[in-house]
Amino acid sequence: MILPVLFWAGLSPYVIFVIVSPAVVAFGAFLGMNYFIAALILVALILLMFKRNIFLTAGILVMNFVIGFSVDTLYKKLHPISKQN
Repeated sequence: MILPVLFWAGLSPYVIFVIVSPAVVAFGAFLGMNYFIAALILVALILLMFKRNIFLTAGILVMNFVIGFSVDTLYKKLHPISKQN
């Protein structure tokens, strides 16, 4: 709900994607390693399509990588009762 408002207020699509990309990667990591890798590749390709600074792009990819592995680590630390549907 907030993303269209941010876009309408003048925030660039690049910044909006940088805001959304950790959620996409975290969701992929939650589903499994294959989805995590696919989400990282998708984010990397989209970031490269924006043609911004390569160091900034690499930093965002590293941030997404760390977030993805953090989700997996935090999920493994949950109590078994919390993991049930």
